[in-house]
Amino acid sequence: MSAKQPKTGFVTEALTDSHDRTAFSCGIEELDRYFKNRIGQDARRKAAAPFVLIDESSGAIAGFYTLTMKSVGLTDLPAAIRKKLPRYPDVPAVLLGRMGIDINYKGQGLGEVLLFDALKRAYRTISEVAAFAVVVDAKHGAEGFYLKYGFIQFRDQKNRLFLPMGTIEKLIK
Repeated sequence: MSAKQPKTGFVTEALTDSHDRTAFSCGIEELDRYFKNRIGQDARRKAAAPFVLIDESSGAIAGFYTLTMKSVGLTDLPAAIRKKLPRYPDVPAVLLGRMGIDINYKGQGLGEVLLFDALKRAYRTISEVAAFAVVVDAKHGAEGFYLKYGFIQFRDQKNRLFLPMGTIEKLIK
């Protein structure tokens, strides 16, 4: 598996107030409500770094994701991973907090495009801020999507998964 190149006709950029979020709908009410009503506040408060995938032909938002920093309990990780990490109670990670694709763009592989964009951004951060992995809380049956890209389930939380930075480095180089 290797890093995916962006699909032609789409560009990922940081969310700004100039992006029209009103027409976006991924079909999951919780995500739609967050994207339309709270994501801008989270960005302004530095509680999340949101990115949008723009359809260059129409200017429409085809998808989005957010990144934040997170700490993970060392004891929550599988033993094979734990033994490679410092013996602190918590270790730093990047959280891929929310991700959604507009219903008009589903089935075009844009989830994969957003995932790899997020992984590349997260990997670039470790040159200045340490993180051992990217973590996701897979909801709405999305566990399989992340597992096919090599994400590993936490010991006692099947919906929480992570991908170590060493694996991400191999994917994007």
